[in-house]
Amino acid sequence: RAQVHGADSLVGVLLRCLMPGDTSSKACRMAQELLAMLNAQKAWLLQPDHHQTLCCTVYTTLSIIGTHAKSNIQPNLQTDIQFCQQLLKPQFKAVATTIGRDFVRLLYAACVIHKVPEMEEFWHLLVDSTTGCVDTVLAKPTHAVFLTSRLSLELETKLHFIFHKVPIRQLRRYQSWLQSRYLHSPEQQQLLPDLIRYVCGVFHPTNEMLANPHLVPRWQMVGWWLKSVEGNQELRWMCEQAVLYDWPTFNLRRRPNPPDNLMNLEPAMLVMHQSLPK
Repeated sequence: RAQVHGADSLVGVLLRCLMPGDTSSKACRMAQELLAMLNAQKAWLLQPDHHQTLCCTVYTTLSIIGTHAKSNIQPNLQTDIQFCQQLLKPQFKAVATTIGRDFVRLLYAACVIHKVPEMEEFWHLLVDSTTGCVDTVLAKPTHAVFLTSRLSLELETKLHFIFHKVPIRQLRRYQSWLQSRYLHSPEQQQLLPDLIRYVCGVFHPTNEMLANPHLVPRWQMVGWWLKSVEGNQELRWMCEQAVLYDWPTFNLRRRPNPPDNLMNLEPAMLVMHQSLPK
């Protein structure tokens, strides 16, 4: 069945349904069944022709480990851990360098923030002074396919609608809708770092959009998300990290990796600028 044409695309669509912060029984059951299906096809997943699907699967699983750890959903957490271990051990360096710098962000969150001890061996492997590849991984901008994979198709469509169509004077109405639909609980707000990474690293407005004073700017959405988590120190730190994550290793002339994009920095610049006392 794994040899069916388009299987990679189908797996990619299914992975996008597993969003961080979703602890509903439906989401937990789907995560269990999808990872079980992929585990049964592990030999297919580890083939060179499906390397991007392998990396998307690892990236997704790392992103939802925190949700299952914080909510103490043990069956899902153990499935996530075992699945990550089975996929990362054979191809750790290849997966890390393919994903890029956000692999470090998610692995750090799993080990240090969410305190999943089983993932610490991979953190030590990453930062080891003799065999580690952390500098190489941080030097590579994360490809849009991985950042996009953490949002459902529906949520991505809604965000594009807000940025392309919603007049700024009506933004509050759509912010309330977005909050009630996707971010109304503390668990759901765990999606925010990945949401911010998508807005900074994937959604880059055109010059025409930037010149239109009536459209919603990215910095305004990012600033609103940062303000919405002021009472949660840990999540606030993770969101601030997401906004500034491309800054320390930003390089416009990097080779052989593709260069960084200035538009990845713009939301943080404007949030800081707009926050200055007038």
